[in-house]
Amino acid sequence: MGDWNAVVGEGKEENVVGSYGLGKRNNRGNMVVDFCKRNKLAVMNTWFKHPERRRYTWKAPGDIKDFQLDYIMIRQCYRNSVKNAHTFPGADVNSDHNLVYMKIRLKLKRLKQATRQVKWNRDALKDPAVREKFSADVVDKIQVGTDSTTEEKWKTLKVAILESAT
Repeated sequence: MGDWNAVVGEGKEENVVGSYGLGKRNNRGNMVVDFCKRNKLAVMNTWFKHPERRRYTWKAPGDIKDFQLDYIMIRQCYRNSVKNAHTFPGADVNSDHNLVYMKIRLKLKRLKQATRQVKWNRDALKDPAVREKFSADVVDKIQVGTDSTTEEKWKTLKVAILESAT
């Protein structure tokens, strides 16, 4: 979104520029269109049919001519979400440019909450009685298994610690 000082003009250009621009495309307009093609963007305030007073974004001093220099560009995959885009020529925004407005229908995905990991109370191990009970429980569970490989020994130790902690 911004003041590009470029005129993309009237006439449709693939999925980038709509049929309802204003004026004749200039060199900077060609650069903006190329930029949009490379980045898969669409110039949204050229896609909706409005009278000229709702299309121009800047008037030359002395009301000589109206220009459309400010654009809202979005990714082409979100083009169908935009319901309208035009200017507000009477808005008091302390600028010589008109305010560009876009109405969009936004639908957010609901994200599944991740399962929370259980946090162990490690401060309880500072108590000698709890620490003795925990370590004795782990040792009992380790001595029961007759594991042969290092991987099996690690799994047994891990299970013993988790069960004793719960």
